[in-house]
Amino acid sequence: MLLIGYGSQIALDAVQLSVDAFIQSAEAVNHDYILCAHVYQQTADSTAGSTAAAGSAEKPADYPNASMSLVVGFNPGGDSDLNNRLMAQYVEPSFGQSIAVTNMAGSNSSVALTQYQSTPTDGYTILGTNSAALVNNYASGTCQYSYEDFEVIAVFGRAPGDMLFANKASGITSMEDLLEKSKANPNSIKMGMSSGGNTHVYALLLQQAGFACNIVDGGDGSDRIAALVGGHVDVCFVPYLTAKEYVENGDVVPLCTIGDRCSALPDTPSINENGYVENNFNNYYVWLAPKGTDAGIVSYLASLCEDVANNNEKYAADQQAINFNDPFIVTGQDAIDLLAELQDVANENVKVLG
Repeated sequence: MLLIGYGSQIALDAVQLSVDAFIQSAEAVNHDYILCAHVYQQTADSTAGSTAAAGSAEKPADYPNASMSLVVGFNPGGDSDLNNRLMAQYVEPSFGQSIAVTNMAGSNSSVALTQYQSTPTDGYTILGTNSAALVNNYASGTCQYSYEDFEVIAVFGRAPGDMLFANKASGITSMEDLLEKSKANPNSIKMGMSSGGNTHVYALLLQQAGFACNIVDGGDGSDRIAALVGGHVDVCFVPYLTAKEYVENGDVVPLCTIGDRCSALPDTPSINENGYVENNFNNYYVWLAPKGTDAGIVSYLASLCEDVANNNEKYAADQQAINFNDPFIVTGQDAIDLLAELQDVANENVKVLG
């Protein structure tokens, strides 16, 4: 278990821990920092489920014969890091080689995408990101590469999504309350987001809708919740999983969700329900291979991900626990079509960035 906050880092060694134990530990620990997860699941159930499913996947000749590296384009601790690590952990037994997960954060995953866009193409380095970062970075010009500049392996695990939360001390209790108070004192309310990403777009869309907030960059999800709880911003877009502990403690107040309503907070409206913005935006997690990676390798990795999402009961339980959704996955042309739809929405929304 890794605890991180304002540069403090505890328990740097990776610890094998199930999601259930992770959640129980998170709820039991009393700390002022964000709880980050490096989850390495090696349970007999998950291993057996993945191994049994491997027979349905067509393995390319002489592949794999070495370990694979999954480069996650975010810092440890957010929902993208956790979900990408979970998929890697469940895929690993069927893959038959170790999968080493590393973090390369920067510009909402653009640093990792740029470095590994076209090399290496041997199937031993893949990228883990989320769909919101992928399509919005390209639409905004933060990254020159879109999903079309990679080989798409899989789109999986619909997130509960970024939500807009208020620090309890701010006294803001709803979107209507935020609108009224921001208009009464323009630019006095600080709204945190991640520059260039989906949360930046929706912060600006709210500003266009009359929310007179001072929009500030809060970094990755773990940094943003720390800023919100610490009182450095008044309201902030944060993934629900990252904010869960503080919602339950009453430290932050949910105002709206960018995507569909979250089953964990069913009374919290979607951002488009009151007409403040036109479209909401669901977020997923994405595995990509550098452009030019052999199609047989891409298809094989996709089939391993499908086996996990469709056949592994433990993974399904973990998805309910961390994403509050049933497992979701699309591969091949279906994955490309979904990303194309999301890119169209991002291209329209991002016009607000100028």
